[in-house]
Amino acid sequence: MPQFVPQFAIITSFLGAIRNRYISYRDERSLEGKLSLAASVDNIAGVELCYPQDFGDPELLKGLLRQHQTGCFGDQLPFPPDRTMDARLLQLASGE
Repeated sequence: MPQFVPQFAIITSFLGAIRNRYISYRDERSLEGKLSLAASVDNIAGVELCYPQDFGDPELLKGLLRQHQTGCFGDQLPFPPDRTMDARLLQLASGE
């Protein structure tokens, strides 16, 4: 019987600064830094991108996802689309 290997997705906002009203727990990371860190995790299947902060430069994002061979999950994307940029977000998420 094949061994089950769990796979995980990481929400990108958890890879940057985590703050509450009293303290910041770590420094902010760039999108490049977040995706690089996520790609270094064993059994990572992909990332959940957060809108709008991860979509400032859609071409950079697309290149980084390809570079790190990272899947993209869309739970954090606004749906149904209600902004003009959403068509590009959905295109990114589909890998086209």
